[in-house]
Amino acid sequence: MEAYPELNASYVFPDEVTEQLQTGKKKRKPKDLEEIESRLRESLKTQRFMDYTNIELKLDNEQTCMETLKELDKAEEDAKKRVVYLSCLKGRVLERFKEITGKKMYQLLRLTPYKKSYAYFLIKMYDLASEYNKVMYSDLPVRYFQINFKEIKTICERYPIFLKIYKRFHFPTLRKYCN
Repeated sequence: MEAYPELNASYVFPDEVTEQLQTGKKKRKPKDLEEIESRLRESLKTQRFMDYTNIELKLDNEQTCMETLKELDKAEEDAKKRVVYLSCLKGRVLERFKEITGKKMYQLLRLTPYKKSYAYFLIKMYDLASEYNKVMYSDLPVRYFQINFKEIKTICERYPIFLKIYKRFHFPTLRKYCN
């Protein structure tokens, strides 16, 4: 009994455990918004998608092996970015699918590999990325977005300049006024 004091009838559980046992729900720890923000900032890559289909494996010496490894690392990083981008595109398609089918979407989703909750997450991801464009160029895993979606949305709303791709304002040409 000494090794497992919980088994003793007179053992008093901490308040958290007692509340959890009574309600049946775990108390969620607040998420660290600063950590999520820094991971999101670090994950954004301004470089556009590159084509790495013709990577040549140069294995002649140490130098060429190092260069090939660097190129493969870049390709892998780019592939991670594409996963978020493609997930946003899936959300766009699912949103349109929902508009077309209406309430029948639930039955038709059974024909796809997507569960209802994941399909709606992809739609929300697309909505977020359509407003805060840089989000779709993140190399964070999609699962990270899914787990921290509310926090990421809050960060996007708090720092829109950091996550939106603004079009440059073009001043009207002055040539016709200078002649």
